[in-house]
Amino acid sequence: MSHSYKGFLNTTLNYSKTIDGINETLEIVDGIYYSRPGNIANSEAISLSVDANIPITKWYNLIVYAEAGRLSFQSALYTEQLNSAGNYQYISLNNSLQLGKGWSAEVRGEYHSDLVYAQLLIKSFGTLNLAISKKILKDAGTLKLNANDLLYTRRSDGIINNLRLTDADWNSDLDSRAVTLTFSYRFGKTENSRRRHTGSGVGERAESGEDLEGRLCL
Repeated sequence: MSHSYKGFLNTTLNYSKTIDGINETLEIVDGIYYSRPGNIANSEAISLSVDANIPITKWYNLIVYAEAGRLSFQSALYTEQLNSAGNYQYISLNNSLQLGKGWSAEVRGEYHSDLVYAQLLIKSFGTLNLAISKKILKDAGTLKLNANDLLYTRRSDGIINNLRLTDADWNSDLDSRAVTLTFSYRFGKTENSRRRHTGSGVGERAESGEDLEGRLCL
């Protein structure tokens, strides 16, 4: 169920229930871990999300997305009984800056709280990404410099539950911090540039921008 307020603030309430769903399951037998798709009898998810596109000034636009919810899982699982549930939160802030003379910049930050997902507790993390771009070749080309996970805080860390007589967790170092330089070029004419104007006014020049997005993927 969704609601839109004046075209810039959107609120969504979501509920889902899954019966006999398939998820990753983990089992330990004689000290060996087995990861395989398995049946999780029942799961439920409820969430409330809000997103807004806020034009602060003519040159500064802020896109906000926030989500809060609860996940629960119940199932007989190998030698154990799975009964896990937990709340989570997610927020992303995307700042778009138009600096003039074809220059623009983007600053994006996001935060994921701890997340319970079937047997797993995925621990919280946050990231900070930066980008700066310049239009060239009569605005047909764009050079863009991206810096992803600038603070190197994107982690893969968590706890594995429902293992017989065993406590287990994992911690992975991800190759998430990177700097890239990209070039894009737009071929052909835009719709507005092909349109004929019969009046005496000056023709309009259309400029296109990129939308930023941050979601929690389950």
